[in-house]
Amino acid sequence: MSAAIQGWVKQVVRTPVVAEYDAVAHERLRFRAFFAIAIFKLFNFFGGNWDIQWHVAIGRDSLFIPPHLMVMVAFFAGLALSCALIAYETRLRRACVQAAGVMSIGPFSAPAPTFGIFLVMLARSSQRCSMKPGTASSASIRPCGARRIS
Repeated sequence: MSAAIQGWVKQVVRTPVVAEYDAVAHERLRFRAFFAIAIFKLFNFFGGNWDIQWHVAIGRDSLFIPPHLMVMVAFFAGLALSCALIAYETRLRRACVQAAGVMSIGPFSAPAPTFGIFLVMLARSSQRCSMKPGTASSASIRPCGARRIS
C-alpha cells in the first residue's frame, strides 16, 4: 500500500517537462505580464485619488464604494499576476530551463523586478491593515485653497 502511495506522490510531484523553450516567446510573456501589472498599479493609483476626492466630498462611507472596489480589484489582480509569474518562472527553473535574468530566493525563481513588485505590494497591504483608527482621517484632507469651517 505504501509503495503505491509513494509511486502516486512521485507522479504528482515530478519535475514538469517543457517540450521546447522559445526565448522570444518567453520574453514577450514577461513583457505582457509586467505591462499588465503596470496597468493594475495605474488603476490602483487612480482609484486612490478618486477615493480621496470621494471622502472629501461625501465623508465616511461603506467599504463597497466604487473607488474602494477599483483599488481592491487592481491591487489583488496585480498581486495575483505577480504570484503567477513567480510560479511560472519557478516551474521553468525546475524543468531545467535557464532563462535570462532570473534570480532565486529560496525555492522560488523569477526576475528581480517580479520579486520587488510582489514584496512592495505585500508591504503596502500590511501597512494598510495596521493603520490605527483616526490616523488617516478624511476630515484632515481638504482640497487646495479650501478653508476649514468651524
